[in-house]
Parts: sequence; structure tokens; C-alpha cells
Amino acid sequence: VVGHPRHPVSLPRAGREGGRPHAVVARTRKGHGVSWMADDNRSHYEPLAPGDLAAALAELPQGDGE
Repeated sequence: VVGHPRHPVSLPRAGREGGRPHAVVARTRKGHGVSWMADDNRSHYEPLAPGDLAAALAELPQGDGE
């Protein structure tokens, strides 16, 4: 599935009974939604500099769980 949908992802219930494990594989981009974090590995392990949190949050879509 696409890992950055503009709407909630609904997963089918089929196959859940059977005692076998299941997995969902999502295609995602590191730092998706924040221009200066996109595809940058450092956004996964380096702390944000002072003030960067507010700048990052300002770039993210608001409401509707988007």
C-alpha cells in the first residue's frame, strides 16, 4: 500500500482467522511532508535543532488525519 495516503487506509478482514500471521508493507518516504526532511536519513536519528519542530509542523497538512 502507499504509506502516505490522503485518507485513512482500510485493511480487509479476510484471512485474519486461520492462526497465521499477516503483514502490511507500505511504500513510504523518509521525512514525507516536510521539504527539508524529505529523503534525508538524518531525520530518523538526529534531534531537531531549536525552532525546527515548529517549522516542520507548519509544513504538515492540518486536520482530517492527513
